[in-house]
Amino acid sequence: MIKNIQIQLVEPDPVALIRVNYNTEDLEESIAKQGQLQPVLVYKKGEKYYVYVGVRRYFAIKRLCEKHGKPCEIKAEIEEKEPDQETKFMRMADENGKRDDLTLYEKLFLILFRGDIGEVFVKRKVISENFKKEAQRLIQYNVTEEDLKRWYDIEMKVSMKVKLTLEHIKKIVELDDKEERDFAVAVLSFLETPVKLIGDF
Repeated sequence: MIKNIQIQLVEPDPVALIRVNYNTEDLEESIAKQGQLQPVLVYKKGEKYYVYVGVRRYFAIKRLCEKHGKPCEIKAEIEEKEPDQETKFMRMADENGKRDDLTLYEKLFLILFRGDIGEVFVKRKVISENFKKEAQRLIQYNVTEEDLKRWYDIEMKVSMKVKLTLEHIKKIVELDDKEERDFAVAVLSFLETPVKLIGDF
């Protein structure tokens, strides 16, 4: 069943928070102009509805409502009961696979810190097996969730003429401390041409 629900009655399912940053400015602009084109997928638990597919849409509509007072309803397809965890993960993976908009940091987050859902994303071919193997090598360098969020923010603040790759990150984590790693992310994000080897910076 699809219907409009008041946004204050909706919350994100905690397991569905798979991005390091829910930047929704582009989506807010699209929804403000065209409306919400695709429903989110929710289940009801008590008096609340929990969205597990379409979390970015949820945040975009919530922020539009807070900023402009509209829209304050979200179009949702309502599940009769909460799906089991495996079903949630598969639907989330398929949704993200169709959109193909996971960033490098989000893929790393899934592999390093959300191995349960990350494995489903690999099986559904949203994240490649090779990426998984290479990303797991970062474990020895004690990369944290906070590191990924901070590096994403640094990239967003500079010109981003180059988006960093996993190869960049594998070199950056070899640096000794947080400040050096952050500086490397900032410098490499600002460069005008792609950098293949960064060991000498």
